[in-house]
Amino acid sequence: MLRCIGRSLYAIYSPFFALQLGVNTVVLGICCLITILVTGQGRAAHWIGRFWSRYNMLLSGVRVTLRGAEHIVGGQHYVVMANHQSLYDVWAAIGWLPLQLRFLVKHTMRSIPLVGFTIGRMGHIYVDRGSSDSAAHSLSRAADRIHGGISVFFFPEGTRSPDGRLIEFKSGGFRLAQAAGVPILPVTINGGRKIWRRGSLRLLPGAMDVTVHAAIPVAVAGSDDRSARQLLMQQVRAAIEADLRVG
Repeated sequence: MLRCIGRSLYAIYSPFFALQLGVNTVVLGICCLITILVTGQGRAAHWIGRFWSRYNMLLSGVRVTLRGAEHIVGGQHYVVMANHQSLYDVWAAIGWLPLQLRFLVKHTMRSIPLVGFTIGRMGHIYVDRGSSDSAAHSLSRAADRIHGGISVFFFPEGTRSPDGRLIEFKSGGFRLAQAAGVPILPVTINGGRKIWRRGSLRLLPGAMDVTVHAAIPVAVAGSDDRSARQLLMQQVRAAIEADLRVG
């Protein structure tokens, strides 16, 4: 009974959350832009993004628990890979993983006034997945970002899972790890699907877990080394599935 009342009240609150999300995204986006123009780089802006993520999680009624942080070695940079069940996974990653994270972003975002400029200057990498040349160039830029001291984040499934189970992995992140020769850090994110399911407009409060697994070393190799890449994909999949909750 109490749960039904709580969900009804949250349904009433949801439009107000959506309104303030739009407002705080614009305000903090402007803060990011100013920070980038003043400092000339996106490291400080990352902390604004971290605050944005945690703030909206709080207002959503979402509690996040981070486990396995001891697997993250100070000064080491990674290709981070996680399962994808909900858009809330992005906030969980940015807000709770203690790393300077950058994402591959759809190239169509570049054309949005101010937003496209800010995202690019923060160090996120635009990619046109429909163009093999653009994708290859984006991976090259991502490797440069890693060697410059940041970690690049991938959802290797490429899209949200319809039922919470892992779907087929795409190869881009693994090619990047091979080319850059940096470890892959597998991460399992649970709970987001119950908060905001794919294809639904209904939001529910709840809890999420972010579990960091032991890093998987990657030998420096050409990104076309298919047999090594297949082994990496199997290892990463097994690590993520070890703590994956479906339902």
